[in-house]
Amino acid sequence: MPALDIDYSTGDGSPVMIGAIAVVAVLLLGLLTKRATENKARADRSQEADSIEFRLGLEARAGSYMDCIILGSVLFCISALAPSIPSWLTTFVYLVLITASFWIRFAVKRGGFRG
Repeated sequence: MPALDIDYSTGDGSPVMIGAIAVVAVLLLGLLTKRATENKARADRSQEADSIEFRLGLEARAGSYMDCIILGSVLFCISALAPSIPSWLTTFVYLVLITASFWIRFAVKRGGFRG
């Protein structure tokens, strides 16, 4: 089987260019989502300092901070002790679990899970 000869100096389908496009797309989507969320919060005044959503979000962020530190330490140790596990997988697990930690704490403080 012949080796693949990829020219990284051009942008014609190289993995570097595809990766860069993926990163830019994710960043753009994140920025647009953040902007839409801020506009909605401003419109319904749910993020004012005296609103209940603001206070609940602040308490949930404070509570999940310790989860982030402990989980990051555990996943770092797992990555160091098990080099066969890809680093992208541990990073993905970390991001999913810290996000879930915040939203679960927020939902519990708000009074349960509602649809």
